[in-house]
Amino acid sequence: MTKDEKMKAINDLASDIDCLEPLHKWTNDLNIFSLLKLDRVEIRHSNMLSWLLNPNELHGFSDKLLKKFLIYATKGTNINIMKGLSPVDIDLMNLDDVIVCREKDNIDILIISESNHLILAIENKIGSTEHSNQLEKYKTGLLRDYPDNYRFVLIYLTPDGDESSDSDNWVSMDYDFVLKEINKLIDIYKIPDKAKIYIEDYIKAIRRSVVEDKEIVDICRKIYFRHQEAFDLIFENRPDIMSHISDYIYNYLVINSVKFDINVWENHTKHYVRFTPKKLSAMCGHMGSGWVSQTNLIGFEFQIFEDSGVNLAVIIGPADTQYENYRQKLFDIAVDHNYKMKGKTLKNKWKTILSTSIISKNNLDIRDEYLEESIKVSIDNYINNKLPTIISDLLKAF
Repeated sequence: MTKDEKMKAINDLASDIDCLEPLHKWTNDLNIFSLLKLDRVEIRHSNMLSWLLNPNELHGFSDKLLKKFLIYATKGTNINIMKGLSPVDIDLMNLDDVIVCREKDNIDILIISESNHLILAIENKIGSTEHSNQLEKYKTGLLRDYPDNYRFVLIYLTPDGDESSDSDNWVSMDYDFVLKEINKLIDIYKIPDKAKIYIEDYIKAIRRSVVEDKEIVDICRKIYFRHQEAFDLIFENRPDIMSHISDYIYNYLVINSVKFDINVWENHTKHYVRFTPKKLSAMCGHMGSGWVSQTNLIGFEFQIFEDSGVNLAVIIGPADTQYENYRQKLFDIAVDHNYKMKGKTLKNKWKTILSTSIISKNNLDIRDEYLEESIKVSIDNYINNKLPTIISDLLKAF
């Protein structure tokens, strides 16, 4: 498109701005979850669900939602660890004694009823997937920690009802089911006014950010195709959160380089910002040969990607031939000090010997006014509390 064509596309959208009116009921609504930017934060959904599933909380549902979850999981299933538990059994249960736990033994939601010898475990995944056979580990731990007469209902909750890695024991559930059941309960039962506001906000947050709401999708598609060129231009020129974070980290390190006692490398990109502590540069700043415009053997690298968040990696780079023995010494020290790394051999040209999360991918939001402060606090914590030990360890190589 020429410049004149681009300007015409933008002006046409501006002249037809009323086309966005159908989206107002989602975008122009004061919602506590979107206001606090919690609508895609997995842990906040687990907090809200644990509240709604607790019969002893003041939401007005009593044990109704909890029983809906249990009945869904047991209906038509033949899972051994449930030990014949049926929807009829659940419907007749008194669940007033349940204890609802968050992150007990790393399980997102764990609900225990001693009087019914019943355990309900929910693993909640939004924007992430299973890792390290965690479902198998959770099941094994529960079977080990509770008596043989307990019955176990395990639910794997995802936006689309994804199949779990242990489908013989974990029942898949989707957020569409959660949404429908909460909506039904609100229509049937008398809900306290304040609780109703929170619950309705939660319903909207699920519709907007977790499940695919067909009405929203249809409206957005119609508006997009009506002004496709303008929206493509806006998308191409939207704020780039990777560049924003990279520039912030680079400038923060430069401003504080004397206080932090580090050398900040000049050639930063939107995905990488690097530095080396001066104490290490003094020993091996001339030994490297592979970094761009750098002769350091060791680089501390901020890695900034949307799918993994912001991580700070300690990397051994390539060395001049005469200094290869120092490269091996650095690696051996990392192994001796049990640095967590992939692989225990020094085969690669660049070897990451340690990686630390600075900001998780779920917290990368350019709209978050506290994002820069969170990054600052994490960097300060790393440099003040972790970096001195790493420097002390690695200096032993020289």
